[in-house]
Amino acid sequence: MQFRFALFFLFLSSLLGSCKNEDYVINGHFCANAKKLCPYVYVVSYNNKYPDGIVVDSVFVKDGNFQIKGTLSDTLKFVKIQCQNFRVPVILEAGTIDVDMMDLASHGTPLNEKLYVFGTQLDSIMKVAQNTVVTLEQKLNSGQIKDEEFESEYLDAAQIMFRNKRELALATYKDNLDNIIGGIAFKVFLQGLPNRQEFECYLPDLKKEVLNSREVKEYFNFLDARDRTDIGRQFVEVKGLDYEGKEIALSDHVAKGKYTVVDFWAGWCSPCHKFVSVMKDLQKKYGEERLSVVGIAVWDDPENIRTAIKNYKTSCWPQIINKKANDIYAIRRIPYVMLLDPNGKIIGRGLKDKDLKEQLKRIFEKRE
Repeated sequence: MQFRFALFFLFLSSLLGSCKNEDYVINGHFCANAKKLCPYVYVVSYNNKYPDGIVVDSVFVKDGNFQIKGTLSDTLKFVKIQCQNFRVPVILEAGTIDVDMMDLASHGTPLNEKLYVFGTQLDSIMKVAQNTVVTLEQKLNSGQIKDEEFESEYLDAAQIMFRNKRELALATYKDNLDNIIGGIAFKVFLQGLPNRQEFECYLPDLKKEVLNSREVKEYFNFLDARDRTDIGRQFVEVKGLDYEGKEIALSDHVAKGKYTVVDFWAGWCSPCHKFVSVMKDLQKKYGEERLSVVGIAVWDDPENIRTAIKNYKTSCWPQIINKKANDIYAIRRIPYVMLLDPNGKIIGRGLKDKDLKEQLKRIFEKRE
């Protein structure tokens, strides 16, 4: 199901050839008592001008059913049928499209069948990753594995998930260069974080509408940010609010003569919290005069962050609350740890628990 929710934000402009004067009919179905939940549904379109969606039609639900009729146009190809938490992606094409609001799926026409198969395959990959994480948490809570093993295996599971999604998306993209599914698949492929060279080698095959889409432009920005903050580069400023709601900046806490651990985290991220004890131990081992820690809280509301800071006692080092700071450093997952040298140069990115310990050991043993 996760794919179908995420897919609503992956709008594609027109990728199909012109299909003027061709009609479509959408027959939608809820469960019998859906009228109490959804007296009507909206048809919402996404495009570069309206990335958060714009309502283009609505219709009443009667006895759990609804019907939408329309004529294909060059400007409206991909929509979502929405009511409260029910959101179903639909490719508009000639014929009768069956929309199951309870299963969050669309069927009946060739491209919608392809969309359903692709979504189901992605859901399967996500489910495997989720089950792995649940198993790891059970093992951790029962004492079968330690924090270090949990973090390592958690990150391994995430990498496997991204790799499998990426391989599926790339294969689907190559099989659908002539239709809208290819554009959808390419945008899922971007979530797998291809490098610049790999990303750019596919650009000649992309239709103009996809090349100019918000997602592709954002990925260009992501790659630029990654280049600016790569290992060997000087740290880039991050500003936000601290625990008390006052303005704070990363540059205020990157001190000469000290190495600095920069920890990107969120209140809802359980693996992030497990890293707190590691950083406390490292700072105690090497001393605050040689090693400082700065937390940067992303992807979460300030109140949730402040509650987590209080619960996990991380106010002992500076915390910068900035929901979008991850974009500055081209970060797509958390926990994410960087290491800065005493001059503010980035000398480590994406460090696991073990990696950070080994790098600091090498640094301080050499200095001693």
